[in-house]
Amino acid sequence: LDGPFIIDLFVDPDARGRGHGRRLVEAALAACVARGDETLSLRFGEGTSAAAFGLYESLGFEERVAQTR
Repeated sequence: LDGPFIIDLFVDPDARGRGHGRRLVEAALAACVARGDETLSLRFGEGTSAAAFGLYESLGFEERVAQTR
């Protein structure tokens, strides 16, 4: 990955649904803007929930490359 990136963001199951994940990603995006970065990449694993995908899409992330091993 080139530039800043997030790998496997997790929120404790007991804390989900309270906006913590959104605030974490928004803080990372704000840090990128402050540094002058134009992109923020996000990598996630097979077990990523539909809610997480919805969060990433709502924040403007788009699927670019799917990697498998």
